[in-house]
Amino acid sequence: PTGGSGGTGAGAIADPEIAQIKSLVQQREQARAKKDFARSDEIRDQLKGMGVEVFDKEKMWKSSSGATGVVLGYRGMGGPTDLEINTLVVQRERARQNKDWVLSDNIRNELKAVGCEIYDKEKIWKTNDGRQGPVPSYTQIGAGPLPGVGGCGGVGVISSAKQASGGTPVVMLQQIAKTAVLAAKNAGDMAPQLLQLLQQLNGGPINKTVGAANPASQAKPPSATSNPEALEALTFINKCKQEGRSATDAEIEWLVGIREKLRQNKDFTSADEIRNAMKNGISVELWEKDKRWTCGDGRNGTIPMWTSM
Repeated sequence: PTGGSGGTGAGAIADPEIAQIKSLVQQREQARAKKDFARSDEIRDQLKGMGVEVFDKEKMWKSSSGATGVVLGYRGMGGPTDLEINTLVVQRERARQNKDWVLSDNIRNELKAVGCEIYDKEKIWKTNDGRQGPVPSYTQIGAGPLPGVGGCGGVGVISSAKQASGGTPVVMLQQIAKTAVLAAKNAGDMAPQLLQLLQQLNGGPINKTVGAANPASQAKPPSATSNPEALEALTFINKCKQEGRSATDAEIEWLVGIREKLRQNKDFTSADEIRNAMKNGISVELWEKDKRWTCGDGRNGTIPMWTSM
């Protein structure tokens, strides 16, 4: 499978209703990736009518019958995103902590089916495309939640941003460490993002005078293009840079798609402007010969062929 939503619970494998839920969840993810939010909401309402709630932050769904499953497939054939993997790895550790071996095995099998192996002894996950990340221990997860993982009643997940013990969540520490490495290489671009993470950890601004917004720096950068889509892409990149946040995989693929359309239409000035903005604003490099894009935090994806657009 290229992504999906495995189900657990009575009759989860054989029940045709579970198969229908999995299909609808998959269709909804593909609609969200294409920014077809009308279709996405339509499918969500259809699932609700079947007694199924989808929890996007937790990458889980739960049926009123008690069956639960995972949500994967945002990138389709591109494989799972880091966010999907990290969220589900935490969900699996929580399930194991609660001795919910059925849910734990289901999450592991679904990740394996999309090219991500979990190595419990080494406390690491690895993907077929070379990515890897840590698996948090029970003590690191603690009794409280990790950032980016919310509540989904009855599924056994975590819901707030800090550990109940008051310690720093391991995922945030990992994110800060990763951003610090990038900041050392690209200080001008990554410093705002590092500051934002430290402020979040501190519970608020570190210093009112540190990282204060400069009105001049918030102005839109001058552009040589008049193409509406190109201007929208450049404005988005500039906003990400000002806010110090990384673009998601779906957002990067949206930007790449706009640039490829511009190149196809021989608007090379606009295409080059977007390429430079992506490199300098969100640390995304485009490799034309390999038809790949890479991000400074290790993520990567494909550049679509014109014939497939």
